Amino acid sequence: MLIASEPDMSLECLEAKIRQFIDDIGEPGKDRVFGWGLLNASKLCEGNNDIKPSAL
Repeated sequence: MLIASEPDMSLECLEAKIRQFIDDIGEPGKDRVFGWGLLNASKLCEGNNDIKPSAL
C-alpha cells in the first residue's frame, strides 16, 4: 500500500514509514525476541495521510 501510494519511494523512506505502523512489544525498542515489534496492519489500512519519517 505504501509503495502504491508513492512508487518512486526509496528503501530508506519505505522502512521509516513502515516503522510508524509497528507496535513495540517486549523490551522497549528493538529486542532479540520481537525485533522492532509487531506490524499493525489495521493502522496501515486506516489511510493515514500524515505519515512522517520515523526517528528510529
